[in-house]
Amino acid sequence: MNLKNIKLDFAATTGGTTPVFLAGVAEDLEYGTDNRPSGKKLGTVYTVACPADGFNLLKVRTPEQEPPISADELAARNASGRFVYATFKGFVGGIFQDFRSERKEVKKKAIAESIILHDNAEVAK
Repeated sequence: MNLKNIKLDFAATTGGTTPVFLAGVAEDLEYGTDNRPSGKKLGTVYTVACPADGFNLLKVRTPEQEPPISADELAARNASGRFVYATFKGFVGGIFQDFRSERKEVKKKAIAESIILHDNAEVAK
């Protein structure tokens, strides 16, 4: 069985259909064969915590060159308790085996077209 061929939707990847907590925003950089960044930006990587999956972290890559929220703004909002929630347009999840980890764990990953941000009031409805 080839793990690369397994495709998961948002609910199967995050454990539910509710928005996830946005925990991090970073540039998605291209890496060369020497495992060093080439300087070319591919998009944005969002780290999300999935409440319906025990708050496990998931990285979601998008081709967005400019994220709708900066890492600094996200950190300030999270520190003040005004958490940012997210869903994604064009979300496709998958699994892979992390051969770099000591136990060769099977982990989740995802790509999407773009992020959709939600605030506390929208999620509480």
